[in-house]
Amino acid sequence: MPSKHEKLLDTLPKEFNRKKAIDLAKKIGISERSADGYLKKLTDESLIKKLNHGVYKK
Repeated sequence: MPSKHEKLLDTLPKEFNRKKAIDLAKKIGISERSADGYLKKLTDESLIKKLNHGVYKK
């Protein structure tokens, strides 16, 4: 069973902003605070790239 941050990664589009990520996270049962943590973790693991303030790319 995939972890919550893996589920979030799977649901994210190719390019997205923080608000879109938070909205998708809430739909799969992840709180806003946790989603922010997952975005940081995914960025640190180089699974997503931060392009600009609040703008990301897979």
